[in-house]
Amino acid sequence: MAHIVSEKNSKRKAHRISVPLLVEIDKHVYESKDWSVDGIGILECPLELEVDQKIPARIIFPITDSTLAISVTLICKNTVNGNIGFAFDNLSHKHKRLLRHYIEQVIEGKLENVEDLVAIATAPVVSSPINTALNLSDANTLALTRQFSFRSKLVLSFAVLFLLVLGLSLFYKIKYEVKSTGVVLGNTYVVKASKSGVLESMYLKEGASVEENDVIATIIDPDITTELAKLNNKITVLKSSKQALLNEAPESIAIEQGLLAPLKQQESRHLASLERARLLLKDNVLTQKDYDYIENRWLQSLVSLRKEQQRIERVKLETEQALSKSNLLSSQRITEQLLIAQQELSLLEMQHKRPVTSLVAGRLVNTPFNTGANVTENDVVAIVETKQTPFLIIVVPNEQMLSLKLGQSARVYIPKTKTELNAHIVSFGRQSIPMDLADFYPKNTNQGIVKLSFDSAVSLPPFTRAKVWVDTFEMF
Repeated sequence: MAHIVSEKNSKRKAHRISVPLLVEIDKHVYESKDWSVDGIGILECPLELEVDQKIPARIIFPITDSTLAISVTLICKNTVNGNIGFAFDNLSHKHKRLLRHYIEQVIEGKLENVEDLVAIATAPVVSSPINTALNLSDANTLALTRQFSFRSKLVLSFAVLFLLVLGLSLFYKIKYEVKSTGVVLGNTYVVKASKSGVLESMYLKEGASVEENDVIATIIDPDITTELAKLNNKITVLKSSKQALLNEAPESIAIEQGLLAPLKQQESRHLASLERARLLLKDNVLTQKDYDYIENRWLQSLVSLRKEQQRIERVKLETEQALSKSNLLSSQRITEQLLIAQQELSLLEMQHKRPVTSLVAGRLVNTPFNTGANVTENDVVAIVETKQTPFLIIVVPNEQMLSLKLGQSARVYIPKTKTELNAHIVSFGRQSIPMDLADFYPKNTNQGIVKLSFDSAVSLPPFTRAKVWVDTFEMF
């Protein structure tokens, strides 16, 4: 839109106006900033010019479906922030008249074709009383003021109407629209721990397929682990005691037989002395009396050896008879204790590791605990996605719950899949939440729970987030 530029600049001889005009310099076309019949300013001109330097150019009038241009000479006057101001050098009266008429036609909105401009451009040169710069009359100023006033009122009216529509829209959203964030539920099966313990192993990963009665994890009881260690030690002791009874008789007899060694050594020494004495007696070196003494000493040692051997045999017989009776009773008693301990061990081992199984088929979507974590009874160990129809749960402040009714429609947007769905309210309260997921929604007296059912069949992953808008407006 064209407008007049009036600046406090004594160097300018006429009002500048921002009417579209193009300037061609050295085969490059530039857009004008503002201009008058005395000069023109060019936007973002990359030319490097000195003050008062003259350059040839062409002024091009941007008229639809036509092209009209005049050749001029420009004088560089100043350069400010990449914009260059030029003055026309000896612009002819015909060209001034052409520029003036172009300005008047644009301001009045009567520039429909180029016939008038062409007529001026091709008219013969005659003296014209209008040789000065264009000045607007009071009548033109009044018309421009009225036009500006009308357009200002029109814009203001549109602004008021826009604000009114915006205010009504905000009022409607606040008063008659309940907005909340929902969670997709209903298509899950929760696998819980049957007892407290440590999660020993997890056999399936998230995303894996689960069949009915599949074992998902194993939980061990730390207290039973301690009891198993004690029972294993007890079984080890019983086995050692039983083996000791079997080895007791040979050990006692071996001790008794160890007493024969000194007697055997003594008898051997006396027998060797007797042999040497016989040789000496034969050579008449030893007397008969001395020989008899040596022989008598050997006989005494031999008698002592034989007596000890007989005593050891009696002791061995008596020990075996005594041990056979007592050990038999002890061995039977230990065997009974060992059998009981092994039975207890089997029972404890069965209680020690408890498998966690899924009673339904589906897909494993969540495992809250890692291997080695402590779990308590009824803790959620795994969540399995099933083929059941999902529904939506939203939480709404109590002050908005009063405006909700069964059957009211709702708009649902799923950010994850970028889809829009329709739903309706089917129930209120905590009974809307599956019992196995009730722990995920702690009781809150300031909020209410609303269950929505989808109007069409949908397939959504469990716990998918959704934006929900419920329209509560009623005409009557």
